[in-house]
Amino acid sequence: MRKIIKNANIITMVSKRILYRYDLLVENGVIAGIEQNIDMCHADTIDCTDKYVLPGLFDMHVHLDEPVMLGLLLANGITSVRNMWGAPRILQWKKAVEKGELTGPRIYTTNPMTDGFKSWQGCNVVESLAEAEQAVLKAIEEGYDYFKSFPNIKKDVFVKLMETANRYGLKVVGHGNNNVTVNQLISLGYYSLEHISFLPENDDEIVALAKSGMWFTPTHLVIDKVNEHVCKGKPLFPCLHEEYISNKCKSAWEQATNIRRNEPRYKKFYLQDFIRRGKTFMAHSDKILLGTDTANPGVVPGFSLHEELREMVNIYGLEPYKALRMGTVNAALNLGIEDIFGTIEVNKAADLLILEENPLTAIENTNEIYAVIKAGKLFDKAALEEIKANAII
Repeated sequence: MRKIIKNANIITMVSKRILYRYDLLVENGVIAGIEQNIDMCHADTIDCTDKYVLPGLFDMHVHLDEPVMLGLLLANGITSVRNMWGAPRILQWKKAVEKGELTGPRIYTTNPMTDGFKSWQGCNVVESLAEAEQAVLKAIEEGYDYFKSFPNIKKDVFVKLMETANRYGLKVVGHGNNNVTVNQLISLGYYSLEHISFLPENDDEIVALAKSGMWFTPTHLVIDKVNEHVCKGKPLFPCLHEEYISNKCKSAWEQATNIRRNEPRYKKFYLQDFIRRGKTFMAHSDKILLGTDTANPGVVPGFSLHEELREMVNIYGLEPYKALRMGTVNAALNLGIEDIFGTIEVNKAADLLILEENPLTAIENTNEIYAVIKAGKLFDKAALEEIKANAII
C-alpha cells in the first residue's frame, strides 16, 4: 500500500535542518521517497500541511508488566521500546507485535534481571562461575536481545559472566557492579549503565565512564518520583494522566511506595547530587539514551517519555534536538539497527511521529500528536484516542 504524507515539515534527525513542505512516500512500510510534489496517483494521501514529522520515539527503559501498556506507549508516539526485565511472556508479546496480532511498539528485551543474591522477587541468581556462564547461554538460547545485571554479583562471577557474554556477542546492560572498579567495568565491556543514581559519586570516575563510550540512560523522572513520594512522603495521587491508571494499579503503586519508605537506601537519596552526576556524564559524552523506567509508581506509560524529554531540556540543559536524538538516533545506534531506524531517510522503516507544532523550538510540542505511523500503518487522532480509551493499566 502506498501512502503520501503531503506537504509536511520533516525533521529527519540527520541534522537540525527541517525540510519544509516536503512529501514522504511510504511503500510497504518503508520510506520510498522524500521530495517535493510527489505524484499522488494510486496512493492514500495524508495532508500534513503545517505539521512536523520526525522519527518514531524509543523508550529505552521500560518494564512491560501488562500487554495493555503497549497501547499507551504507541499512542504517545513510541514505536519501539527496550524492555529491561524479560520473561517468556515478553518474548511472546514481541512476536505478537511483529505479526500484527498486538498493537504496540517494537519490543527489544533483556533476559530476566540477574544478581548475586535474591535482591528482587523473581530475579535470577548467579553465585558460581558455572552459573554465570549458563545464565548467558540460556539468555542467548531463549532469544533475548540483551543481558541485564544488577550490581551485587561477586567479582569473579561477574568477570566470568562478562567474558562469556563478550565471547558470544551478547551485550550486558543494567546497574553495573559494586565489586569491580569503574576501570574494570569499562575494560570488561559493560555496554549500558542505567539511572543517574547508579553513576559513581566521584566526578573523575563519571568522566572515565563517559569517555569510554559506555551508553547511559538517565531515567531522571523515576528518580524524581522516588524523591517526591518515597523520600518526601508526597501522596502519589492525584497525578497527571490518572485516568489511565486502574484502582488495582494504584493499590500496587501505593504498596511499593510504602515498602520503599522503610528501606535504608532511600534515607541517603540526594536528587540534586544525582542530577549533578548526570550533567557531568552528559558534558563528556553524547551516548545518552531516553528512558523512563515505566511503570514504576508515578511513571505512566507513554506520557512519561514526554515528561522525560522536558526534564532533559529544562533540568539538564540539553537543546531539544539533542534530547530528541536520545530517543531516536541514539536508540537505534545502541540497538544496532541504525540502518533501518532512528532517522527519516529513503529505505528506512516508516516509523513516524507527526506533531502539530515544531518540537525543536519547544520540546513540549512533542505532546501535540497529530498522528503516529508504525511500519507504514497510520494511526490518526481518532485511532489514537480509541487506543488510549482501551488502555488502562
